[in-house]
Amino acid sequence: MDEKIFHLGIKAVILNTDKKMLLLSSLKGFDLPGGRVQKSESPLDTLSREVFEETGIEKLLNTKHLYTGITQFRIVTKQGEVGLIFSIYSCDTPERAITLSEEHTKSFWLDIEKAAELLRPTYPKDFIEKLIENSISIKANM
Repeated sequence: MDEKIFHLGIKAVILNTDKKMLLLSSLKGFDLPGGRVQKSESPLDTLSREVFEETGIEKLLNTKHLYTGITQFRIVTKQGEVGLIFSIYSCDTPERAITLSEEHTKSFWLDIEKAAELLRPTYPKDFIEKLIENSISIKANM
């Protein structure tokens, strides 16, 4: 049997009060805050922990599941190569100041469409489409 093993990664689409989206950058490119679920941790616990570790943001409001899908990423572990499934949540924050971890070099608050374009090379196409659809509905409600 050719079973594939996957890790679950939790990511956050964070919007500030101006409906700008937080994007982080590193030498690897642009990314959303987040990381892998640890043993005995719920997805929402992971979301809070990873967002705080990577950005210093403590207050996440209106958290909603946005997307789950298999990525093209492969991670080498002691057990061999594993795939990565992303579960992405949207949330709001009143916080604007970002305290970056050593993983990232810069942070940006961008229009959702611009952020989606910067994420396009590394995130699944159907997630990017959903993000742009979300942006359209946010603008309609402003």
